[in-house]
Amino acid sequence: RSGAAKSETLRDGTCPTGENWLCLQCAAVRCSRYVNAHGLAHYEASVKSDPGRDGAGHCVFVSCADLSVWCYCCEAYLCHPKLDPIVKA
Repeated sequence: RSGAAKSETLRDGTCPTGENWLCLQCAAVRCSRYVNAHGLAHYEASVKSDPGRDGAGHCVFVSCADLSVWCYCCEAYLCHPKLDPIVKA
């Protein structure tokens, strides 16, 4: 929606476009920590509710803007040949 403030959540509960990330575990789309931090909240909630075998929860997200891959558990961008099919699509 045009004119939405950067920290504003839209009426339907979604975040403004421009800084959204896709969870590679469940395909949820959430905004970055620099908007409303819903991606970070999704990761933190998943550690409690769906930690997986390694306890990391839903920690890996891909940016809808530039296809960079971020790991909330590592707090770092990820680069690995196995991610090429995702980031070079």
